[in-house]
Amino acid sequence: MIIKPFHFMRLFLKVQENILAIITNKSLIGMATYKDKLILKRVQEQLDFMVNKSWQYAPDLFTNIYLNAKIDKHIRALGMNATDQVAVSRIVDNFMGHVFETSSFSYKTLKKTMEETRAELLNQSGALSTMERAYKDLYVENIRKQGLVGFIDKANKRWSFGNYTKMLLDTSTRITNNYAVIYTYEKHDLYKIIGHANSCKKCAAHKNRVYSRSGTNKFYPSLASAFGKIDKSGLDTLENSYLSIHPNCKCEIIPFTEGGKTAREIEEIREFSNYETNPPDRDPRTERQIEAYNNKVQERQKLVNTFKEFQDMKLALGKRMPKTFNTFLKHKLANSEQFRAWKQSIHK
Repeated sequence: MIIKPFHFMRLFLKVQENILAIITNKSLIGMATYKDKLILKRVQEQLDFMVNKSWQYAPDLFTNIYLNAKIDKHIRALGMNATDQVAVSRIVDNFMGHVFETSSFSYKTLKKTMEETRAELLNQSGALSTMERAYKDLYVENIRKQGLVGFIDKANKRWSFGNYTKMLLDTSTRITNNYAVIYTYEKHDLYKIIGHANSCKKCAAHKNRVYSRSGTNKFYPSLASAFGKIDKSGLDTLENSYLSIHPNCKCEIIPFTEGGKTAREIEEIREFSNYETNPPDRDPRTERQIEAYNNKVQERQKLVNTFKEFQDMKLALGKRMPKTFNTFLKHKLANSEQFRAWKQSIHK
């Protein structure tokens, strides 16, 4: 079987769905500590399954992406050389490191929620049967508020398990493509960053600039400076670069040559690319481009909020909800009778 990105997304979404089913199964939830241990044991089994499958999928996936991204079909036909193997191995190790971290973080945050819920109930008094019902209700409510968290970034943004694993996969795929382009021609030094329509401020500042792979060309900035250095005090080398301007970045790189261009054209390209004559902290976008990007972000956020609503309702209503987000979205957009019934059940 040829491993493709959708195999990973199907894996991540299935694991998320299974975990949500486990942690909201009221027959498993209870004041007895053994019930918490049973839930955590089953959750850990799902996370272990995800990690093991990822180890199985990742090498094949990123090798296939890397080879298909080689821009010279004759070089691509030669297969993987030693440099290619090192690059893919680095990508796989980095990807799997994040998968491990996500697995561990999700488990720890879930365990913490369970411990906090138990502590909150133990401070109250009442009949055991009453406390048991209260614990189940409070537990599900706390899980609904927090969700299944996959990561919390430096800005304290909480990434859901599903959103974070998708971002991780998309970013790793783009990095793999960029590495493949760079390593197609070992001795080529100049590359141009090309962005997509409606770029963000960070991407727009680098779009259409030319960069030096080696970092030694006096007319062009280093490629590592555009993508960010892993070790800020380290060398401006590819090995010390993320090869991605930011998570979920869609920017690509293509080989560039000054050959065939006039002296005037070369001078303009050099001035545009140079950080001194054209600082990278300047936003080059027009007001119309900024507005188009902001509109795109708002539409994306609406979709994210709808997905969160789907997850919350699924936690509360269980099997009464549709299995897929797309089905839920169709009902919501149509404001169907079924959708209104779900909303009414939530507010009861």
